[in-house]
Amino acid sequence: MLNDIFNNIAKCRYCDRSFCFDVTENKSSRKGLASSISATCKYCGSSHGSMTSNSVPAGYEVNLRFVYGMRCIGIGKSAAQTFCALMNLPPPPAKFEKDCIRQFLMRWKLLHHVQWLAALMKLLLQTKTIRT
Repeated sequence: MLNDIFNNIAKCRYCDRSFCFDVTENKSSRKGLASSISATCKYCGSSHGSMTSNSVPAGYEVNLRFVYGMRCIGIGKSAAQTFCALMNLPPPPAKFEKDCIRQFLMRWKLLHHVQWLAALMKLLLQTKTIRT
C-alpha cells in the first residue's frame, strides 16, 4: 500500500522518473513500534531511508506514547503484547516497564510546573498583587 501511494506522488530527483520506487521496511532495524523505511529507485539505484517516528532522549516517540497510553488505561506489558498481535503491529518496546514512562513523566511534570508558574505570575500581575 505504501509503495503505491509513494509511487503516485513522488518522482526520483536524480533520474526524474515517476513510478520507479521500491519502498521497503528494514525489519532488523525495528525499535518497538518504530522502524526504518527506505525508498530505492528501480532505474538509477538512489535510495533514501528514514525512521517512522521521531527520536526522543528515551528512544522513539511512538514507543513512548504507546507505553504512556497503555499505562493510562491501566494495562500492562502482556496486554500491550496481545494488542500489538491482534492489530498486526510489531511487538511493543522492550523497555515497557519503567524507563520510558519515567522519562515522559519527568518531562511532563516539569512542563506542568512551568505552565502553572506562568499562569500564577500572570494572575498576580493582573490583580496587582505584585509590583513590576
